Amino acid sequence: MKLGENLRGNGERKYNMQKAAQIKKSHHVTGNIAGRLEDEITDFMKPQTQLIDGLFIPKGLFKEDRVRAAMRFQPKPGDVIIVTYPKCGTTWTQYIVWEILNEGATPPQVHEMFNNEIPFLELTGTEAVEHIPPPRAFKVHFPFAYTPYSSKCKYIVVVRNPWDCCVLYFFHTKQLVFANQFEEGTFDDFFE
Repeated sequence: MKLGENLRGNGERKYNMQKAAQIKKSHHVTGNIAGRLEDEITDFMKPQTQLIDGLFIPKGLFKEDRVRAAMRFQPKPGDVIIVTYPKCGTTWTQYIVWEILNEGATPPQVHEMFNNEIPFLELTGTEAVEHIPPPRAFKVHFPFAYTPYSSKCKYIVVVRNPWDCCVLYFFHTKQLVFANQFEEGTFDDFFE
C-alpha cells in the first residue's frame, strides 16, 4: 500500500483532517514515516496543479497535450483572442464578443459557447477552433508570454482587481470538486 493511499483512495474520497489525525494515532505513526505522511497531507490540501512548460496548470480539467497545443497554436489574421486570468469577467466578455460578431443574434447556451462558439483553447484543444468560420474568436487564461500571438489578430485583455480575483478563484476552485478535490481546503492553502 502506498503511503497516504488510505487518505486519497482512488482520488474520489474527500480529504478530512480529523480522519488523518485518527489514522496517525490508530496506526501509531511516528518518526520519519509521520513526517512523510504529514508532507503528503499538506500537498493534498493544496489545489492540485501540474507544471507544463514552466506554467502551473490545474490538474483534472486540463490535459497536457491540449495545453501544449494551445501554447504552440498559430492564430490566423483576423482572429479575436480573449485573454484573461480566471474569474476576471471572461464569460461576460465571450458573450459580448459573440453578440458583436453575430450582430445581436440569440446567444447560445453556456456549454455551446465554451466548446464550440468561442472555445477555451487550452481546455478544448486547438481542434475546436479549426471549424469556426472567420472571424474566429477563442479565449485563453495564459500569461502573455504563453498566449498565441500574431500582429494580425485582435486581442481583448480583461483585468480585474487581483484581490477580488484571488478570492473568487479560491471559491471557484473549491466548487470544482471533481477536478480539484479541494472542498475542505482553506484560503491559506489556496493562496500558498
